Amino acid sequence: MRGHRARVVRTAVSALGVVLGSSPTFAAQAPLDDAARCALADLVLIGRVAGLDTVWAADPEGGLERRVQIVVQTQWKGATARWVEVTLPGGTDGRWTHSVEDVPDLTTADRWGLFLMRTPRGLEVVGGGTGAIAIASSDGWAAGVPASQFAARAAVCRGP
Repeated sequence: MRGHRARVVRTAVSALGVVLGSSPTFAAQAPLDDAARCALADLVLIGRVAGLDTVWAADPEGGLERRVQIVVQTQWKGATARWVEVTLPGGTDGRWTHSVEDVPDLTTADRWGLFLMRTPRGLEVVGGGTGAIAIASSDGWAAGVPASQFAARAAVCRGP
């Protein structure tokens, strides 16, 4: 439990650092336009959620993290991949729940447009919730944006 509290406190302090702009390490949590998000991203893609595991983090702070397996459908930036694993802080494991503000819940939609950066924990979403965009199904009734709209945003990642 002590490690869990330290992680939550660190998250709150990290968010404060973003507001104050004191460290480039926290730049991924600041509000970003598409060009800045692309500059920070190592991978930009549309993918389908294939699986999710919630595990206790291996780092000293502890806490829960979710590892979401994504099958890559379209990619704009980064080394070509068939699938990737995205690490999200927080999650639920039995009776324990660890919530982290501004972290997308990749289980709320089937397909996602993602701006991802490599960190010591693995691939993480750039810019919190703004770096993961739900993609609407082709029949148009599901929440999200059309794939073509995300593609227009991601096109800036390819450069001129």
